[in-house]
Amino acid sequence: GKVAEMQRGYELLSVAPLPWIGEQLYAFTRFLMVGGRYNFPEETETLRKDLLELQPFYFGGTPAAWEFLISTIQAAMDNADMFKRYFYNLAIRTALKCTEADLAGENPGQWNRVLNRILNFFVLRTLKNKVGFGRVKMAVTGGGAISPEVFKYFKALGMDLRQVYGISECGGIVTTHKEDDVRPETVGVPIPGVEVKLTEDGEILVRGKNVHLGYYKNEEATKESFTDDGYFRTGDAGYFGKDGHLYVFDRAKDIMTLEDGTKFAPQDIETRLKFSPYIHEAMVCGAERPYVVAIVSIDLENVGNWAKKRGTSFTTFQDLSQRPEVYEFVREEIRKLCERFPENIRIKRFAILLKELHPDDGELTRTRKVRRSFVNERYNALIKDIYESMKEHDLDIQIRYEDGRISSFKGTVGIEGVDY
Repeated sequence: GKVAEMQRGYELLSVAPLPWIGEQLYAFTRFLMVGGRYNFPEETETLRKDLLELQPFYFGGTPAAWEFLISTIQAAMDNADMFKRYFYNLAIRTALKCTEADLAGENPGQWNRVLNRILNFFVLRTLKNKVGFGRVKMAVTGGGAISPEVFKYFKALGMDLRQVYGISECGGIVTTHKEDDVRPETVGVPIPGVEVKLTEDGEILVRGKNVHLGYYKNEEATKESFTDDGYFRTGDAGYFGKDGHLYVFDRAKDIMTLEDGTKFAPQDIETRLKFSPYIHEAMVCGAERPYVVAIVSIDLENVGNWAKKRGTSFTTFQDLSQRPEVYEFVREEIRKLCERFPENIRIKRFAILLKELHPDDGELTRTRKVRRSFVNERYNALIKDIYESMKEHDLDIQIRYEDGRISSFKGTVGIEGVDY
């Protein structure tokens, strides 16, 4: 209640997995203690419909949920008529300009303020209602890193969006943004009663009543996970800024180093790629390699609509993913999205998968985080061919269907380069 107040009768919709400890403690418990009305989407695919029907006061989701919503909006605007596209682009551009200025403590100018109010009333307010965010008082993102661009987008829509950081061993939440102190690139400040510090190597350590006592019947793992002064080792890497906010890079073990010694966080690049409404999932590679490459899966609905609008015929996901027009389109998306990164960590080559990365195949967690070691092992031969400058790769993997059946999945995957 000290961080975010909720009143009896408020509608709450959350798409975070219920087994996650953060969901148990900070959402379900509020239902029991305060009387908030706790709602679940019927299915992942019905999130848009459920949001629109419920119009919740509070909404919490993983970065994947926010990326899904923004890609839906952007794809719809891409297919809208010229009149709607013009005013949407003008409204969101103006709102982002004001939002970025506010977040930086700057003045966007009187004209931009006035124009933003007008366009917000006539354009963005209607958009929020159609998405289902018309009554949202506060929204939360957690369970992974969210792209600053995605974060700013929803702030520009006028939403009180805050990011939280935590892991299961620390009760789900360690830090969060405060209402009057939000910064898109950070995960906020420690919640009341929690201490956070860093090791010399930048590992994040946590101490407080929210930290677990240890691992069940595993004294060795428990001992290794705590420092001598009682801090829990999270395994995540980050740093504190001058503003007192915690900046999280990635899991310490996931930080990669190129052949030339350049360190980079793959999750940062992957999150940036998924800002595109046409890229559903991505995994980048580059550890001890000369440059960074990526394997991506397309968003079937958005890329399918894009293809139909341009008269490109296709039959299946596999067929669509390998169309030359789609490769050219995705190449341009990657080029635009990676321009913000230093030249030596931009994606140089990529391949589009014949299927979505999926939790049922063990490729993603239930919060839709890439299981990096598993995906690296499964697509090892493909990654090897990407680095060997091959033009295509004959894929042959095992996949699991929803009914539990396992089958061989084969096909030819194209490999392309990206020029900047």
